[in-house]
Amino acid sequence: MFFTVIIPTYNRVDVLSRSINSVLNQTYQSFELIVVDNGSTDNTKEWLSSNYQDDRIVYHYQKGSGSPASPRNTGISLATGKWVCLLDSDDKWNEHKLQHVFDAIQENSSADVVCHNENVYNELTGKVGKLLKYGPVSNDMYKDMLMFGNRLSTSATSIRVSFLQYNALKFNESDDFAIVEDYDLWLNLARCNAHFVFLSKPLGFYAVGEGNMISDSNLFCKNLKNLLRVHVFDVQKFEKNKSKLWNFLDLRSDLCKIQHAKSSLLKRVFSLFRLWAMHPVNLTKIIFGYLKRKIGN
Repeated sequence: MFFTVIIPTYNRVDVLSRSINSVLNQTYQSFELIVVDNGSTDNTKEWLSSNYQDDRIVYHYQKGSGSPASPRNTGISLATGKWVCLLDSDDKWNEHKLQHVFDAIQENSSADVVCHNENVYNELTGKVGKLLKYGPVSNDMYKDMLMFGNRLSTSATSIRVSFLQYNALKFNESDDFAIVEDYDLWLNLARCNAHFVFLSKPLGFYAVGEGNMISDSNLFCKNLKNLLRVHVFDVQKFEKNKSKLWNFLDLRSDLCKIQHAKSSLLKRVFSLFRLWAMHPVNLTKIIFGYLKRKIGN
């Protein structure tokens, strides 16, 4: 068994077949699929057993945790594959995804993390939207991701199991990290010097709809601030002046609030200019770092 695919789910039988079918229809077939039911009340187990009779599917039920961090960790603990591939229950993959990831691993024997680009999939219209680009690799992935933002997507990411085990890494299950627990894991992978490989080909579809946890923008911005604070004061080692670093990164949580505000575009632009007037140097650095990453892609 080479890959273990992990799908955490909670009351998603209305869309779960989309993700499951995209796994079962892969051209590369050395995989197991673990569906971790995070306390569903919509008869997920019965639905799964009546619709799928496939020995590659492993069903595991656990008490609901409120976020996908715990079921993802459960799936990793149950994995028998050499690599784990994460897939959210509302997302789906291109049928050649596992083959391309497998080929990338064979070509990069030191790889610990492989991530590919995705297309947006609108659940309401059924249309495929813009391309989401991840990466690029940099000389100091930890510092650059902490300073200028996330570079990976959960449903596009595969991780070497032995690297997770050796470094005792997992998703943070604290409520203070809900929605940003994936970003935290990517940071910790980078901190432990994981070798990242990014594939430019879009091999998956990121679903956007009413069911996305990211729709809770207030919680996202709040917990992003929690994450940044922990990494500044408790984790990172590259900046001794932690207060100086925090003053810089706290602006990212302010930018998050502006980005996700439900106010008009004009009001958000005004808020951005007001923030820039208060912190012209640091905000310019953040924007420049963001644009540099986009150009790198």
